[in-house]
Amino acid sequence: MTILHINKFYFLKGGAERHYFDLTAMLQQAGHTVVPFAMHHLDNIPTPWARFFVTSKEYRKHTSVLQKIRDARDILWNFEAARNLEMLIQETKPDIAHLHNIAHQLSPSIIHTLKRHRIPIVQTLHDYKLIDWNYLHYPRTIGLGEQLVLRAERALHQLLRSYSYIDHFIAPSTYMKDVCVRAGIRAGKITVIPYMVHPHPKPSPLAGEGRRSRASRGKPYLLFAGRLSPEKGLDVLLEAMKLLPNLRLKIVGDGPLQATLRDSSADQGRLQNDKLNNVQFLGNLDQTALQRLMANATALVVPSLWPENSPLVIYEAYTQGIPVIASNIGGIPELVQGTKTGFLVAPNNVQALAQNIKDFMALPEQTKYAMGQAGKLCIRNLANPQNILASTLRLYESTRNATIAP
Repeated sequence: MTILHINKFYFLKGGAERHYFDLTAMLQQAGHTVVPFAMHHLDNIPTPWARFFVTSKEYRKHTSVLQKIRDARDILWNFEAARNLEMLIQETKPDIAHLHNIAHQLSPSIIHTLKRHRIPIVQTLHDYKLIDWNYLHYPRTIGLGEQLVLRAERALHQLLRSYSYIDHFIAPSTYMKDVCVRAGIRAGKITVIPYMVHPHPKPSPLAGEGRRSRASRGKPYLLFAGRLSPEKGLDVLLEAMKLLPNLRLKIVGDGPLQATLRDSSADQGRLQNDKLNNVQFLGNLDQTALQRLMANATALVVPSLWPENSPLVIYEAYTQGIPVIASNIGGIPELVQGTKTGFLVAPNNVQALAQNIKDFMALPEQTKYAMGQAGKLCIRNLANPQNILASTLRLYESTRNATIAP
């Protein structure tokens, strides 16, 4: 089978891209041909199909008024993406198209190109763009101009019924499916298929397998790993850490809040100004370094404020046998089984988060170890790569059969 695999980014930007590349690798190992379509970017992974990619879009950069007008046009309808995809289809003759994140940089214009060629389409719902102009489905501060463009984008594609041409949707969590069904998407058009995760080898000889060996290697620490943006709840976690001066937190990631944490040029920032001496900001780390850091953490903390879909960082923690303390919101409760694989906490509640962290740290080491092992078993059953691949291929076949049926 030839699968047209479409995502706006072709590098490891976040969890959606990690799943995209993991699925690509599994499909190829199973003997299928996977053809990517994305936009150009300096960080892109090399591919011979890059000649069909779309011009890079960086909407947050300061540009001229004329460029902003062009950007708005491309968000509404990217003519270049539709044109380049047309040429790619003619060369590859795909059997099915699997879409991931396409909004803004590629635009739903490509859906119409695919449908004109009668190519079956499935899409994985990594965020809430299907049902909301605000893909986070959570209040965020953006400029009036940007908001007007995004609302116009949604109105245009509702009028054109663009997303109705997608034959089937994949929801990584039951929560995502339920939200979409409540918004009017037919339940039979959405299949829940979790993300996949591969078991990691031991990151280094320093990373022992048991909780006892972790405890023996020095002072324990909590870990936050993710995008440094307001909806991730990092401010809540930092406030909680003020109440826990004897506990350590390590922060990994980058994003718009990075500058407020630490200004590298002046060494002034929130961590110093708030005297958060128990918090260490490590910046962005490669996957190997993050795995090593995670393998030796006492717990992962996910204090999200927005309704997370199915955070891959929780999958990663469980593969390392690390318990998770996380907000009771969105799809997170499907992953974190309170008191069994970690703790669930009311979101945006500093006192509750601090108390839950304190209660967790007071548990016997053997109990924490048992939580981590329960998480490892949970994710092994939920996110087994071969099972996820089989479910995806079955969906491809049923979608193709339904599309070509008379």
